[in-house]
Amino acid sequence: MAGALAAGALVLPGATGPGAGAGAGAAVAATTSSTTVLQLGFDGADTFASGTSVLDDTGAARGRVVTNRGALTPTSGSPGRAVQYPCPTCGRALIEVPDAAALDPGTAAFSVGVDVRMTREESRRSMNVAQKGYYGEPGGQYKLQVDQGRPSCVVSGSRTRLVAVASGTEADVADGAWHRVVCSRTATEVLVLVDGVVRARATGVVGSVANASPLRIGAKNVSATDNDQFRADLDDVVVQVG
Repeated sequence: MAGALAAGALVLPGATGPGAGAGAGAAVAATTSSTTVLQLGFDGADTFASGTSVLDDTGAARGRVVTNRGALTPTSGSPGRAVQYPCPTCGRALIEVPDAAALDPGTAAFSVGVDVRMTREESRRSMNVAQKGYYGEPGGQYKLQVDQGRPSCVVSGSRTRLVAVASGTEADVADGAWHRVVCSRTATEVLVLVDGVVRARATGVVGSVANASPLRIGAKNVSATDNDQFRADLDDVVVQVG
């Protein structure tokens, strides 16, 4: 990464992807270092058939592939191997990581970062990238999504619900290249980062976020036709807390 970071700075998952290092938001000051509670790089996967276990970067099984007339397939990553999600007429599919205490940040700062690659045509819809919890669910929710090429972050907790939506051409990720998108919650705001730069923020105190839902990557479910299915390429899922 270009430039030196101050001591104690927390480098968000978004600050290490393609294009990181330029502009404000490449790092967020923190008094304590974060803990990576999930990292899925997909480099060791030869198949993403339905029911297949998804390994984290230590080789441990952390999730599974769930499909409904759709399929996930290996593709070139950023670098290494990535996951290609089904086309708009090719059914539904997601990766589901079971609920775990480590994935529920409570009142701590946290971030969810994912590399995405999509064309303009693939982006012409609302697409969930990663989501834990549903709207109105007890315990709250966090969600990273891309709608018509613009990333957004939704975090709801015991006190309120905040939504940060990136706008402008600099935030548009639908150009066929890899981009790092991040949803981050601090003590006082929710941020959207694109390639390490803050592109949207919403101010407020969300409160505790801790629900009983799994973390779903690529859709909110596979049963509904309006499941906000991701329809492009995805890689390097990182969840950090603290």
